[in-house]
Amino acid sequence: MIAPDAFRLNAYRVLRIPASASASDIQKAAANMRRASAHGTARTSDFDIPQLGDVPRSDADISAAVARLANPVQRITDRLFWFCQLPTPSGAQQVSSAMDPTGHDCVLRALFGAMEGGLDEAALAAWVDALRAWRALACDDDYWFLTLIYEDSGDFEAPATADEVEALRADAVRLAACPLILAARAAYAAGEKDTVRRVLAALSSLTNTGPWASVAIEELTNWESSECEVAARGNVAGFTRPRPAGRII
Repeated sequence: MIAPDAFRLNAYRVLRIPASASASDIQKAAANMRRASAHGTARTSDFDIPQLGDVPRSDADISAAVARLANPVQRITDRLFWFCQLPTPSGAQQVSSAMDPTGHDCVLRALFGAMEGGLDEAALAAWVDALRAWRALACDDDYWFLTLIYEDSGDFEAPATADEVEALRADAVRLAACPLILAARAAYAAGEKDTVRRVLAALSSLTNTGPWASVAIEELTNWESSECEVAARGNVAGFTRPRPAGRII
């Protein structure tokens, strides 16, 4: 499963900094990463969760990451999908840290782990577990209070407002599920109907995690229903695979 750019190009990932980074930390990291890039030492490593894909670190990529972290809504979104404590190299022991008092990083690792799988029964079970855990995180007041603390103490020119944080909180599970929905669409486009039906079954078990799941089920069901209708018309000329009217992503 390919990680969408929203995960691969996470600004904290590009700059290789923890989600708790302040405005000054961001500027220092950008300068350091530019030097590393110029010397050819900014390659993707275990610190970057390489299963998400290579990290582009040209000067333009670094500037884009800095600009993204200057925007309060983009900053808190990227923070949600990166680590409070930077990942350790493969094989190294992950030390429990007061930097992650809400257990966010463990839940994020489970989400990234689900992305490594395909869409078979076992992989979809991992997705269901990961998204249920993500829903629990979204309901955890302590995580969002910590986010506001990072905003208040980070010396950002434009800190995120409480309303912006609440809006992200309401959309958190849908955003986490985006790779799964995109993979289901790809399976549909490839004609893998059994795979799409397995995804629909998994989504049906997630309807209690927010309205996003019902919307996704409706979208995928409409695709299948539309194709069945076209097939039932036989050899009528001019019919092609329909495009859905609306999408959740």
